[in-house]
Amino acid sequence: MPPTPIPLTVNDESFERWVLQSELPVAVLFCTPKFANCQTMRPRWDGLAQQFGDRLRVALLTVDDNRRWARHFKVTALPTTLWFRNGKAQQRAEGLLSEAELRERAEALIAGRDPKIESTPSKGPLILTDASFAAAIRSETPTLVDFWAAWCGPCRMIAPVIERLADQMGDRATIAKLNVDENPRTAQQFNVRSIPMLLIFKNGQVVDQLVGAQPEPVIRQRLEAALRG
Repeated sequence: MPPTPIPLTVNDESFERWVLQSELPVAVLFCTPKFANCQTMRPRWDGLAQQFGDRLRVALLTVDDNRRWARHFKVTALPTTLWFRNGKAQQRAEGLLSEAELRERAEALIAGRDPKIESTPSKGPLILTDASFAAAIRSETPTLVDFWAAWCGPCRMIAPVIERLADQMGDRATIAKLNVDENPRTAQQFNVRSIPMLLIFKNGQVVDQLVGAQPEPVIRQRLEAALRG
C-alpha cells in the first residue's frame, strides 16, 4: 500500500499487515472519539500524516471495537501513541503530544535513533459542554470558543489554527471548543446557525465573532484586538 497524506485506519484484523509487517516505520494512535483528548489529538495526527506520509505510515486504531492489540501492547490510557520499526515498538507516549513533539518523534523514528524530546507538552484547547460553558466564559481575559462539529469540513480546516493558538496563548487568553451536536443548548443560546463560528468572550459577554473558515492571521488579529480592548 502506498503512503498516504491522511492517517490509515486499521483494525484488529489489518493491524499485523499494515503495522507489524510494514517496510516503512509506523506511528499508531490508539484512541476513541468519546474522549476529549483524543478529539484534540486527531488534527495533530492528520498533520503528521500530511508532513511525513512519504516516509512514515501514520495509522489510527479506534479501540472501541478493536481491543486485541490495545490489550497486547497494554494500552490503558487514551490517547496512546506507539511507534514501530521492523515490527517492533520503539517508542511509546501516553496523553497529548504537541505538534513539535510529534515531529521530533517522527524524525527520530525515521532516522533510527532515540528521540531527545525537549518540547513542552501541548495543553490543547479547553473542551466545553453545556454544563461547563457559563463558568468558562466569565473571565476578564478573552475566551475564544470554536463552535464546531465532526462532520464539518471547514471546522477541520481551522482546527490546526485553534490548536496552535491554545499552545501559544498561555495565560493571555483561553482557547476552547464546543461540539454543537453534543451541546445544542449552548449553540441555540448564542444563535449558532453556521459553523465554524468563533465567539470571543470577556466577562461573560460576546465582544467579537467570526463565521466560517477564516485565515489564521485574521483570527489572531481579532483575538489580539480583544486582548487590547
